[in-house]
Amino acid sequence: MAIDEWIRIVSIFSILVPLSIGFWRRRYLEKGLRYFWVFLLFAFVVDVGIYTWVRTGNNKVASLIYSLYSLAEALVFLAFIRYSSGNLLLKRFVSLMWVLTLLHWLGLTIFSLVKPASNFLISAVFDPVYQVIAAFLAGFVLLEIVEKNPQPLKKTAFWILLGIFFYCFCTFFILGLVNTILGQKLWWLHNIFNITAYGLYAVGFSLVKNRQNEPG
Repeated sequence: MAIDEWIRIVSIFSILVPLSIGFWRRRYLEKGLRYFWVFLLFAFVVDVGIYTWVRTGNNKVASLIYSLYSLAEALVFLAFIRYSSGNLLLKRFVSLMWVLTLLHWLGLTIFSLVKPASNFLISAVFDPVYQVIAAFLAGFVLLEIVEKNPQPLKKTAFWILLGIFFYCFCTFFILGLVNTILGQKLWWLHNIFNITAYGLYAVGFSLVKNRQNEPG
C-alpha cells in the first residue's frame, strides 16, 4: 500500500480523537460545541463511505456525497464562527454569508444538472470560495478572542476556530489545483491538513471542563 494511501486512512480515523474527547466531555458541552461534535461524527461516517465507494468504483456516488458534505461543512463552519463571536455586526454578516453560501451551492448544483455534458465539478468551484470566506471570518473571530481574553489558549472556541482557519486556509490552495496533475499529486497534503485540524479540535474539546470555559 502506498504511503499516501496510509495517510488517507490515518486522516479518516484521526477524527476519532476529538470525537472521543468530546464524548468524554459531553456533559459540559454548550449547544454550539454539541452541534460541532455531531458534525464531526457525520464527517467520519461520510469519509468512511466515500473511501469505500471509491475503492469499489462508485465514483459518481462518492462525488455526490462529497458535494453534499461540502455544503454541510461550509454551513457548520460558518454557524460555529457566528456562535463564537460576541460582535453583533459580525454575527449579522456571517448570517448573510451563510445564506449566500447556500444559494451559491444551489446555483452550482442547478447548473451541473442543466448542463451535465460539461462535466462540471461543483466542489472545484464551491469549496475554494467558502474556504476563503470561512478562513477570513475565523481569523477575525480569533483576533476578537485574543483581544478580549487574557488567556485565549484556554478557550475551547480558540482551538476549534484555529482548526477551521488552518484547514480552510491550507486546503484552499490544494482545491484550486484539484483538476490539474499537480493537484492530484499534492492531494495527500489535504489529508495532512485534515489530521492537523482534528488535532486542534481535540485540544479544544480537552479544555472543556465547566460552563465558564465555553465559546461566547
